Amino acid sequence: SNNDRNENHSRSSSHSDQDDARDALKRGKVMPLTAILEIAFRRVSGTVLEAELETEDGVLTYKIDILSDAGRKTRMRLNARSGEILTVDNRR
Repeated sequence: SNNDRNENHSRSSSHSDQDDARDALKRGKVMPLTAILEIAFRRVSGTVLEAELETEDGVLTYKIDILSDAGRKTRMRLNARSGEILTVDNRR
């Protein structure tokens, strides 16, 4: 199946951003998602659609997609180490 092929591909690729992100989480270099979501929800209350830890220009960021109580989609990026909100992008 397609899934198997993708999994094999990601395993064989050399050290990925995703691995870096996981390592950072293990070493306690980034804030746990629960803390990040608390910060995000202070800004926009709603439901999390997706949360991803990724590396951007060497900076670990959480990308959070929230469906607000008002029914709007908001994408937020936060600094994974400090919890600082970097960008808030409202989508219709």
